[in-house]
Amino acid sequence: MQGNKPRVAMVFGAGMGDGFFEAGFIFAQAELEEEGSLPYALTDVICASTVSYFGIMYAGGVIRRIAEVCETFRPSDLSEFSLHQLLFGHGALFSNKPLKKFAQRFLSPAVCRRAVASPVNVHIATVDDSQLGNPDTRVKVWRTHDPYLQSHPEKLPNVLSAASDLQVLLPNEEIDGKFYSDCLFA
Repeated sequence: MQGNKPRVAMVFGAGMGDGFFEAGFIFAQAELEEEGSLPYALTDVICASTVSYFGIMYAGGVIRRIAEVCETFRPSDLSEFSLHQLLFGHGALFSNKPLKKFAQRFLSPAVCRRAVASPVNVHIATVDDSQLGNPDTRVKVWRTHDPYLQSHPEKLPNVLSAASDLQVLLPNEEIDGKFYSDCLFA
């Protein structure tokens, strides 16, 4: 327990539609926390896919920007069709450049540093594409309190991109020589 409050972990699903619902829940959570009326201490946020962005925004202290994300997000912010990408790139049908540009707007290096320094540990599920044949090791969970992200907070946008990169549809994200993608098909 932190103080006299029970410790709680929140687990969120994946998917853009659910993500916006869950963003509203996270936003309401932050308001209760600001008012001092939250009856528990949130210690962990466990998420996958695009919901990971909202978990990092919470831990990074930019929860107020979630409303802006929800109000300004357009489907074109996620991806763009790219036949060239399919034929000559990483074998994906769409480019994820718009999603990366969208993330840069909301997740500055300072926000990433605050997220890994936050008392809330954000767990982000991805798939290690080098382990696709091995069901025991193909899911890679990144944690903001693990040594890697603690010492490399600048890699957090790459992890978030990987968490949102649907295999075949979007190019997989390279992080330190390995490729990762959304865990939807894991």
